Amino acid sequence: MNDSLKKNQVYKELLGQIRRGVLAPGEQLPGEAQLAVSLHVSRVTLRAALDLLEEEGLVERVDRKGTFVSRKIGGRNYLAITSMNSSASNPYPYIIPGIEKRLSDAGYRLDSCSPQFIRNLDSKAFRHQLKQNSILGIFLLENNFNGSEPELELLKHAGVPVVVPHGAPEDRPYFDFPLMLPDYRQAFADGVRHLASLGHTRIGTISYRLKDVEQSCRGFSREEYLSFLQNNGLEAAPELFHWTEYRADAIHRTVREMMSSPMPPTAIMCFSDFYAIHVYETLYELNIKIPEQVSVMGFCGYPGAQFMNPPLSTVDLMYEKIGRDAAEFILHSSEWFGRKNKPMTVFSPYKVIPGESISPLKKYECCTINTGV
Repeated sequence: MNDSLKKNQVYKELLGQIRRGVLAPGEQLPGEAQLAVSLHVSRVTLRAALDLLEEEGLVERVDRKGTFVSRKIGGRNYLAITSMNSSASNPYPYIIPGIEKRLSDAGYRLDSCSPQFIRNLDSKAFRHQLKQNSILGIFLLENNFNGSEPELELLKHAGVPVVVPHGAPEDRPYFDFPLMLPDYRQAFADGVRHLASLGHTRIGTISYRLKDVEQSCRGFSREEYLSFLQNNGLEAAPELFHWTEYRADAIHRTVREMMSSPMPPTAIMCFSDFYAIHVYETLYELNIKIPEQVSVMGFCGYPGAQFMNPPLSTVDLMYEKIGRDAAEFILHSSEWFGRKNKPMTVFSPYKVIPGESISPLKKYECCTINTGV
């Protein structure tokens, strides 16, 4: 067994004893020689495991006295501030389990509250509540701020580390907390490039629109997106790009318009997996086969897309991993919290998941599809 694996096993064994109360807060651990023998490892491996526990504040080393379980173990909590939106398209319910799992592994637990519960507090009262509830750090699970939110001012003076696990690029001017977010523009572009790699050059795109306001298409303006298509050897006809409200009837209308054109797209890139659901519905109504006649690519990687028929291809933003990474980041906040560093922006990983809703463009495919409209 290699040293790294042994170290992790010793870490988990001691962590488990601390969490179960076998090793109580303030209790001294056996001497290193005795403890190493009892765990069947070398003192070097034991020290490496103790280093991890010390980094996470679970043990304290005292010169010439030994190693002790931290007295701060009791009530060791982190706080998630989230609106708890019940919408299935809300990403935070998929991110929180990753946070909880990593914190639990480290001997912590996660509390949560809506920002509405703290907005009437002043900074002093808020800090008092954090102390009373033994809050060591905060995950701000919100995005698309406008700068007027009262919780932002409270968090700036909270006295504990704050991380935004899944924000928007436009959020950066409003706070100095570490901001984690996917490179939306690059991720969306990679979804399109994957379709292009299958031979598709006429790709329809359905992007998000809020009533009469055109939003960015995952970081692209309309002009930038059409230029991106052109620069990648793809057709950049304006009729292939649609701003569409997230309503079933609006998406149905857009798809019908696309597919009834003299030269319909051979693939459709969707703003999100939830847009793709309604794209599927419309294509079924039109008797257009997926992927034989048109390929469909989603975006976000929400749980459940694999159960669509056919299973949806998507750009997976890996929500659970976002949660784990955010927890890991805050567990090591001693490396950045309280230092006068430039505000950190950390890009989250993503990956293209080729499902059964896309296929290579076949040379014999007919370009025109009769939609009956």
